[in-house]
Amino acid sequence: MEEVGERIRQARLKKGLKIEDVQQATKIRSKYLRAIEEGKFDVISEEVFLKGFLRVYANYVGLDGQEILAEYKRKNNSNIDPGVNDEDSKEELHPLLEDILDLLHRNWKKGVIATLIVVILLTMGIGLYRSNLLVRITQKIRGIQEGSVKKEKLRLKEVKVTSKVRRELNQESKESHEINRPEKIKKKNKNKVKDKDLLADNLNFTIEALEASWVKVVVDGKVVFEKILNSGESKSWHADQKLKLLTSNAAGIRIVSEDRVLGPFGKHGEVIEKEFTLKSK
Repeated sequence: MEEVGERIRQARLKKGLKIEDVQQATKIRSKYLRAIEEGKFDVISEEVFLKGFLRVYANYVGLDGQEILAEYKRKNNSNIDPGVNDEDSKEELHPLLEDILDLLHRNWKKGVIATLIVVILLTMGIGLYRSNLLVRITQKIRGIQEGSVKKEKLRLKEVKVTSKVRRELNQESKESHEINRPEKIKKKNKNKVKDKDLLADNLNFTIEALEASWVKVVVDGKVVFEKILNSGESKSWHADQKLKLLTSNAAGIRIVSEDRVLGPFGKHGEVIEKEFTLKSK
């Protein structure tokens, strides 16, 4: 199951995000985020919330939450003992409940808790009472509320789940996904070096990773590398005219050339683009 968590971890690093950044945005505790990345899914005791957390986390770092959830289910089913007959293993995460969990983590300060409970009741039916699922959901929601702002009093007159509600939920999820795609990240410190800083002609150079960092390298107009370099790793190339470097962690990358060492280029988690022009002969 580690490969599911590793995909999410690499997507987070590519966006230059720390665990704390994801925790603040999604309201999922950092210990659960780390457990997901390490494939230690048993740390999250309730299956229904594990699936919700997977979907929310994946969407936030620019992956397809539904695809990640499907991959998790496939791998999880392959590890189930066929002789086990546990009622809890038959509980499937209702599609609407997945949407509600997304909305809950994004809007838990906006007084929607009571409304969500009623929606779950009306949509999933009285069968929830016969299992302990509703009790567990209520307990988790109360846990999220601890330490939050002063609770608002709500009056619920009538709750209707319609196709319009589902379209709005899907649209909100889509917008969140679009905003956080890597190509939408604003490039900082996009500076071309001045003439006095030009590198030697016919340059042999090495990109070294001081920390795990997503890196894109363009040599003479051609993309030659685009992936994560882990701490201690390095890659070497030869350039004749131009070298361009884009990274999600300015503090984690440096360039070692024949005549100098350049970098690190900024702060931890800072997205930068550097372009170097080689001296003419």
